[in-house]
Amino acid sequence: MKLRRCVKIELWKAFHQRAFRVALFIALAIAAADTAQAFLSVKSLSEGSIIGAGWEGISLFTWWIGINGVTFGHILYFFLWPLLVAIPYASSYCRERKSGLALQIVTRSGRKNYLLSKYIAVFVSSGVVMALPIFMNLMIDTMFCPAALIRVSSSMTTVENGDFMSAVFFTKPWLFALAWCCIHFLWGGATGTICLAFGSAIRKPTLLTLVPFILLVALDLVDLAVRTVLVNSPVRGIINLSPLSLANAASSVAHPSTQVLLGIVMMALLPFVLFYYREKKHDLL
Repeated sequence: MKLRRCVKIELWKAFHQRAFRVALFIALAIAAADTAQAFLSVKSLSEGSIIGAGWEGISLFTWWIGINGVTFGHILYFFLWPLLVAIPYASSYCRERKSGLALQIVTRSGRKNYLLSKYIAVFVSSGVVMALPIFMNLMIDTMFCPAALIRVSSSMTTVENGDFMSAVFFTKPWLFALAWCCIHFLWGGATGTICLAFGSAIRKPTLLTLVPFILLVALDLVDLAVRTVLVNSPVRGIINLSPLSLANAASSVAHPSTQVLLGIVMMALLPFVLFYYREKKHDLL
């Protein structure tokens, strides 16, 4: 069986299982709650909000979930996303090994094709769960928020010079928003594959699903500890070791382009190397 055929099968399995629908529903529900809160806030601010560059106080680019940083939906979403992206399909390899299904598939498609297609399916399904609700929130918020430009001197945003895509945020905010939707897809996909790297060591799917969340929270605490040690160092303002922060455009911590992109590459590459080369040499029984 060719790789393309294997990928199509794995993607079909990913998007037609209950766990994917449950995770996507939860993510969409949080995004919808954020939309509701944004609508109420915009409604209360709609009078007397014309300033400088336009209706800045109720602009789409200060209220959609990817950038507002203050709504309950935003805070909840960008804390739980490592757990949400692991729910859909990340533990499927563990289940298939445990049931013996993985061995049957390998006999038909080959080990290499099976491992690669499994990685791609996990990456894509996890990325969709992360990015689709954010994109839908952006689109729905356009119905009641004007797409007004934000002033560089505005206090309505935490975007600062040097942050990812900050060069276009104040002039081409749609490009900024859509670029961040793509970044969220990549972060979600890369984080979901962490489960594959631990699939052999942790055989319980429920526990395996918690691994990305635990790992990213631990890295966030490490980042906080490093910042505490470097409190008086100029390096403190440019270093960011937390994927939770790097995946959040509204983070008050610096997230320059190099660190955001390098973080995604490392998060995707390390699990792939561990998963592929270890499982390629181990028995599936």
